[in-house]
Amino acid sequence: MSEEVPKKGKAGVVVNEGPDFRVEVQEVDVPEPKDDEVLLRLNVTGLCMSDVHFMVGDWLVVL
Repeated sequence: MSEEVPKKGKAGVVVNEGPDFRVEVQEVDVPEPKDDEVLLRLNVTGLCMSDVHFMVGDWLVVL
């Protein structure tokens, strides 16, 4: 079974990273997966407090 991959999709995008951050739903380009990657279609997703801490910048984690 093969489905056509859309060119655009909706994504939660962090705006103004830091204490005054917000997440906006924006239409973005769907990336083309590389040879060693897969592209997954998500029906739902979530946001946990570790995500919020990362966006606020109050985690002392160096990536």
